[in-house]
Amino acid sequence: MQKIKLQIKIGRICAAVCITAFLLLVRQADATRLFFSPATGTRQFGDQFAVDIGIDSEGECINAIEAGVAYPDSALRAVDFSRGESILSLWVEAPVLKFDEDSFHFSGGIPGGYCGKISGDTGKGGILGRIIFRVSGFSVGKKSSPVARLEFLPGARVLLADGMGTEARLAVENAEFGIVESSTRGSVDEWGKILDDDTTLPEPFTVEITKDASVFNGKFFLVFSTTDKQSGIDRFEVLEMDEYGMRPGWNEAAKWKVRESPYLLEDQEKKSLVRVKAVDKAGNERIVEFIPEGFMMKEAPQGSKFGRMQFTAVAVGILLAAGVLYIRKRKRNLQMKNEEESDVSR
Repeated sequence: MQKIKLQIKIGRICAAVCITAFLLLVRQADATRLFFSPATGTRQFGDQFAVDIGIDSEGECINAIEAGVAYPDSALRAVDFSRGESILSLWVEAPVLKFDEDSFHFSGGIPGGYCGKISGDTGKGGILGRIIFRVSGFSVGKKSSPVARLEFLPGARVLLADGMGTEARLAVENAEFGIVESSTRGSVDEWGKILDDDTTLPEPFTVEITKDASVFNGKFFLVFSTTDKQSGIDRFEVLEMDEYGMRPGWNEAAKWKVRESPYLLEDQEKKSLVRVKAVDKAGNERIVEFIPEGFMMKEAPQGSKFGRMQFTAVAVGILLAAGVLYIRKRKRNLQMKNEEESDVSR
C-alpha cells in the first residue's frame, strides 16, 4: 500500500512539473520578442556594418517600446543610428551615441499601434532602428576581444495597445559576432554602400502650425515629421523669413537652423514664410513650406530694417577705409619726419 501511494505521489509531482514546463514554454512562445538581425557572423578590423533592432509582437498589438543596448567598446564602436525603416514614428528618447560609452537607450511610440507585419508587406517589418558599428580593432587601455556580444539591457519594456498601458510579456535575444584581425576578403563598409546607393529624397510631408495650452505656454508652434526608407533622416532644418528675407523680429538675414519638432515659432503673428528641410544621412533633401495668406516677397524699402542694415554696413565700410587711409598717411608722415631729422643731424 505504501509503495502504491509513493508511486501516485511521484506521478502527481511529475505531472505538475510537466504542466509547469509546458505553461512556461507556451508563455515564452507567446512573448513579444526583441532581437538583433543579423545575430551572428564574423567581422574583421576595419569593417563597418549594420545591425537591425527588431521586434516580433507575436500577433499582439503594441504601441510603445523602451529599451537599451550594450556592446563591447573594446571591439565595436557605434558610429550612427538610422531610423529609416523604424516602426516608431514618435520618438520620446532618440539614441545618443557617445565615443566614450558602450551603451545607449531609446524609447518611442506608435500612434495607432503595431500588430505585426501585414500580409503582402515585402519589407522587413518590425524594425525599431539600425545601429551602424565599426570594428575598432583596439581601444586605449582595453584588450580587444575575439567575440563581440550585443545585449539588451535589463529594464526593457513593451506596452500593449490596450488603452491601459499593460506591459507585454517580453523575451530578448542577444547577438554575438566573432572578431578577427584580418582575412582574405578585406574589410567591408556596408553602411557606406547604403549611403552611396541612396539617391532618393525623404518621403513627402506637410507642416502644421498649431497651439496647445500644455505646450510652449500656449504659444504657436510648428509640427513636422517624415521618414526616409533608405539611409534614414539625419536632421531637420527650419527657416523663418519675413517679406524682406529677414529673420522675424531681428535685424539679420534669415538662416537655416537645425531644429526638432515641435518647433516654437519666432513669429507668433504667423505672418512669416516658414520652410522645413528634411535631410537624410546620404545628404538628400526635401523642403516644404508654410506660406501665410497674402504673403509676398518685397524689396527692402528706404528706411526698412534691411535698408538700414545695408546703410549701416556701407557706413562702417567707409569708416574702416578712412581709418586705414589715416593710419597709412600718419605712418608715412612720421617716416618722412624721421628722414628729415636724420639728414639734419648729419
